[in-house]
Amino acid sequence: MNEQPRVYHRLVTADAWVDVVDGFRDKVAFIYAEEPADLYLTNYRRPQANWTHGRAFGQALEVRWSRR
Repeated sequence: MNEQPRVYHRLVTADAWVDVVDGFRDKVAFIYAEEPADLYLTNYRRPQANWTHGRAFGQALEVRWSRR
């Protein structure tokens, strides 16, 4: 049986989202992130609080975030 996709939405404080994304570190391999002056596409590393939005992803999971 194939597992169905799931969508979650979570509002967190300005810096707490880093811990939320990093909680999936064993399921993701890469990270794409943007900050006001730069962007990154690299092997997964812990996100930085100043990244305005991005994605951490692997073969079976993608985690997205966006500062609003």
